[in-house]
Amino acid sequence: ANMVRMVYDVGVIGMLLLIKGFIYPIEKFNINKDMGLKLLAIMLFIIGAYFAHRSVAPFLFLGIMIIAIKDKFPVSLNKD
Repeated sequence: ANMVRMVYDVGVIGMLLLIKGFIYPIEKFNINKDMGLKLLAIMLFIIGAYFAHRSVAPFLFLGIMIIAIKDKFPVSLNKD
């Protein structure tokens, strides 16, 4: 029901931009492919939970993930 409400409120393009906003930081990290795929799968699961319950879980997970990865792998977000 919340996913339908989200489509009605922001439209399909807005919903796709929201999803891309959570996926983009994971794609920009310079980490190995296996770990990146695991983080991507977890993030997609949490975004699904967001659409089901409208919680703040994706925002918390993304922030904690960025801090943990930058702490463990001190790299920049740029893939130059």
